[in-house]
Amino acid sequence: MIGAILLNACSFTKLIKGKKQNVYVWKNEAGDSAVKAVVPVLTDTVSVSKTVPVATTASELVARAQPIWNHRLSYKTFSGKAKVHISSPDDKEEFTAHIRLRKDSVIWMNITALGGILFAKVFINRDSFYFINYIQKTYMGIPLSSAAKILPTKVDFNSLQNLVTGEPLRGGDVIKAEFDADTAWITTMDTGYVQELQYLKTDSTLRGCRITTRRPDGPQALGDYGVYLQIGERKVSSNRSLVIHNGTEEYELDLNFAKIDFDEPLEYRFSIPESFSRKE
Repeated sequence: MIGAILLNACSFTKLIKGKKQNVYVWKNEAGDSAVKAVVPVLTDTVSVSKTVPVATTASELVARAQPIWNHRLSYKTFSGKAKVHISSPDDKEEFTAHIRLRKDSVIWMNITALGGILFAKVFINRDSFYFINYIQKTYMGIPLSSAAKILPTKVDFNSLQNLVTGEPLRGGDVIKAEFDADTAWITTMDTGYVQELQYLKTDSTLRGCRITTRRPDGPQALGDYGVYLQIGERKVSSNRSLVIHNGTEEYELDLNFAKIDFDEPLEYRFSIPESFSRKE
């Protein structure tokens, strides 16, 4: 089915390369996914002439991370052309997607198979999900809140929008932060999810994420963001990978954008041919 959707500090975690290139799995020293903080230990001998380093408090680290977390793309519309690869336990698909987005309002996709053959169209607003299959001459329309029936996990409009534009998939408050020489590791939490994010300190670009539900048996997603393009004053990831684990099932999504534009006038035409039948 088209549309499979959608870090902690190096001092206390290990980054282990997964089987998929450029997708990371975060594990602690015990080999599991639990996260633990390590209190810095000062081993230097204290003398009258030596300045003793003062450990930064957790709240100070969170305050330092806040500007990085608060940084978001400023735009009204987004458009792009991307090569898309999706794999699920039952199928693999590759296609080209022309994507148009009006911020906080509409996501529109025109999907073509190899050879430029029109395969499908997708229209998503804050409440609904519509899908037209031009090969089977069918269409589907469901509440967005019910999208978990056809997608790997429950989604909302904001998460889908952020997946398209390359921003953090979830919102929430910063609850933990750590820094090393090159990287900021930020953990956020909202009502349903914990999100662990890896940022490059030099330009505050997002490089990786792990998202887990606050309940222990829920799905989790691992994301990788790379090949940043400078588009005006914006830096945007053009290559993104997302792996979703839901129970024993694994879903993979790769987006490779060849073209990205912001704030152009866009149309979102979407009409269902009268001869097409509704698919439940």
